[in-house]
Amino acid sequence: MTIPPKKSAITVMIVDDSPVARELLRDILEECGYAVVGEAADGVEAVVKYHELRPLVTIMDVQMPRMDGIEAAREILAQDRDARILICSSSDRESLFLATADAGACGCIAKPFILEKVVEAVTAVI
Repeated sequence: MTIPPKKSAITVMIVDDSPVARELLRDILEECGYAVVGEAADGVEAVVKYHELRPLVTIMDVQMPRMDGIEAAREILAQDRDARILICSSSDRESLFLATADAGACGCIAKPFILEKVVEAVTAVI
């Protein structure tokens, strides 16, 4: 039997070009006991910080400047096949699922963020 890790041991990095979205997601995750270890505002920064921080879960927006979330997820996964990446977007459900598959991500979270859905998605990829 595998014992799941404590939520406080679950490290998360948030990647979104919107400071408001990052703050909201950080509040949700911390309220639920997860450890937010870093944030990035675009895909380029996300790739660098991922390798510095090695979060257990990375939540990545699709549309961002310099490098979008799809390309950043691909780059991270090319270097770490075990990376657990959740794609988030305010796109319609079908577009969100396609973006997730295109990136090779583990799952997705729709915007606007709903606490229960965020926790469900993070729990599913652990």
